[in-house]
This record gives sequence, C-alpha cells and structure tokens, in this order.
Amino acid sequence: MKRLWQSIVLAVAFHGPLALASGQVIFSGEKPLAAANGAPFFGFVRDPAGRAIPKAMVTLESAQAKTRVVLQSDRLGHFYFAGFRPDIDPKQVEVTCAKPGYRPLKKTFRPPRGKPTAEAPVEVLCVLEDAAGE
Repeated sequence: MKRLWQSIVLAVAFHGPLALASGQVIFSGEKPLAAANGAPFFGFVRDPAGRAIPKAMVTLESAQAKTRVVLQSDRLGHFYFAGFRPDIDPKQVEVTCAKPGYRPLKKTFRPPRGKPTAEAPVEVLCVLEDAAGE
C-alpha cells in the first residue's frame, strides 16, 4: 500500500512539468509559474456555430521577446500558454490560429482589466470556418 501511495505522489508531483513539456493544455498547479513568467494567455478555437476545433495550431509571437510559441488546441478547442517574460507587453503579442481545411474568420483578444495575472489571463477566441464550402 505504501508503494502505491508513493507512485501516486510521484505521478502528481511530475504531472505539471510533464504536461508543459508535452504541450498539453492543463489547468492545474501551473498558476504560480504563469505569474512568474508574465501575462498568461488562454482561449478557444471554435467554428462559427461555437463547436470546438481540436488540434488547431495556435501561434503566439512576440517580436519584443524574439520568440514564437506554437501550441495545439485540445479536444475541446482550448489552449493555454503560461506567458513570455514579465516585461513583455501582452498587447504586442500576435496570436494566430490555423488548421488545414479551415480559414480564419474572426479573432477576439480580451486582455483583463488591469495587469494580466495567472488569475486573470489574456483571453483569445479564434473562430475558423470550414474552407470546403468554397
């Protein structure tokens, strides 16, 4: 029984870092890390009817940080990025969403009131439409 509990504790302890390394979207104990990094970003990739678009590529690019991060939306169309450095202005970060067979329709960028924090991240909604109807 003791060995089972040790395995559970180890799995929980390494869950956060492994989730970040794999690029998966996880809402868990990442918030202290997000606060240390700067403005976190989260959002959804949807179709015009509001349905999730899984496995869409979400790119966050900061010319100021000279960095580009590419994420993949999960099965709910959700993505999360803990943020660039604290000195990076989130309003200067370019966010794009794409998936083969779709074209961008609309993007809504909603910074929180005041300074973005782990508890109040920058919210992004990307709407992609099926390009097959052309």
